[in-house]
Amino acid sequence: MKKTILKSALNIISFLLFTTIGYSQFTMSEFTDDCIGSDSGCTANSIEITNAYIGNGDDGSAITDCSDIHDINDVWIMISVSKNGKKHDLLAQFYLTDVKAANPTPELKKYVYYTSSAGIETGFYKTFKIDNYCINGDVDKLYSLNDVLVSWDTSGDGVAICPDISTSQCNGDIPDIIVEGPFSAGGSAPNILCFGEDTTANIVASGGTQPYTITISDNPSVQNIPFDGNEDFQITASSIITVSDSNNHSETFTINVNETQEIIETNSEITIDSGDLFNESLIDNVNVPSTFSWQAVSNANIDGETTTVSTSDTITNTLINLTSTLQTVVYVVTPTSTPDGCVGDDFTITVHVTPNA
Repeated sequence: MKKTILKSALNIISFLLFTTIGYSQFTMSEFTDDCIGSDSGCTANSIEITNAYIGNGDDGSAITDCSDIHDINDVWIMISVSKNGKKHDLLAQFYLTDVKAANPTPELKKYVYYTSSAGIETGFYKTFKIDNYCINGDVDKLYSLNDVLVSWDTSGDGVAICPDISTSQCNGDIPDIIVEGPFSAGGSAPNILCFGEDTTANIVASGGTQPYTITISDNPSVQNIPFDGNEDFQITASSIITVSDSNNHSETFTINVNETQEIIETNSEITIDSGDLFNESLIDNVNVPSTFSWQAVSNANIDGETTTVSTSDTITNTLINLTSTLQTVVYVVTPTSTPDGCVGDDFTITVHVTPNA
């Protein structure tokens, strides 16, 4: 998935033009036909989506602060469309993700704008209506548009064409877009495989005044460093992330990351008489099911201990004390694989063997 924030001078100028000098506004409707589309082999550039922003539904004006909202029930994601030549029946397709959601999930969105003989116009188009964009004056959403495709028709027949490699009416060169709006930051990350490990989080920010900075509480290399607004960082399940812009806006958040149960190993100690059978189930020494690798540390005064590596889940040794004093055998055990595929830390089982009477 391409991860690009449109920050070039051309796109900034385009954004300002669309939202300040009154380019035409159009409302797209949802396209329900069953087509997924593909950008494979698409080379046409007759229509492009140049950026996306949060706008008021009545006039398309950009929302840069929660106080800019004209009507709390009329907030939309606007896409800025640029066209070259006469085209009809615009179809825009993308995966929409709310980066600030507890579990960000891309949703496939398809919108269509049917035209008459006049054709598609350059301008901004209303696509997705946002509910509860601001809550108590704070921005509650941060959207990205991924795997963006567009298609069009060559005649105003009111029939949209799905983006597909079988047509040239598609564009495979539109980068992913972070939707511009008031300052906001968030991120997502895959779950952590094993307890205590790191995972790679994609952190994004939008709006406000660049440059941004970022701090991750438990990552010493990420402490108030420059941040371009869309980067990957190592985090843990307990990381606290703070992103700031250069105009004293900041947002502190955590990312909902699940991790497997912590493996807790327990050392144990026992005393037996010489000649007795030492029979120990290793499963009793860890809190999750596991396989094991173990061996005894050799003691020349003891006979019967297993000093080669064993993978049995039970230690079964008849231990004989060859001396007249108390002797000790230490078994070193490593949990090698839990159901989650994790490896635990070594633990020990210490056996004291009394001498023969």
